[in-house]
Amino acid sequence: MRANFVEASCKVATAVLERLEERSKDVPSRASLQNLYAVLSTAVHVYQHFKMYDDLMKKQSRKPLFLVPLQRYQELISVLQFQVKNYCIRVCATSILQDAESHYWDDCKAFYEV
Repeated sequence: MRANFVEASCKVATAVLERLEERSKDVPSRASLQNLYAVLSTAVHVYQHFKMYDDLMKKQSRKPLFLVPLQRYQELISVLQFQVKNYCIRVCATSILQDAESHYWDDCKAFYEV
């Protein structure tokens, strides 16, 4: 019974992972940035559930059963986190730092334009 559960769970985890990878490749060319956040949160959610199952199984059989799916999800989460951080840095650099000379920094207004 446990072997069937592990096999089916690994198949489902792999299928979901492949779909998430496909969806993340569409951002930002064909899909909005919101899809990246959705893919990241879904990957973290699935990872946490499989981590919980893996911890429970380890207590019973003393060996990790979901090691490969967990590693693949960790890799995807790392890549997605890098993409989100990189996007935020680019937005900040473009909107705040790109044209610093034209701003009057002593003015107390948030965005001062000449």
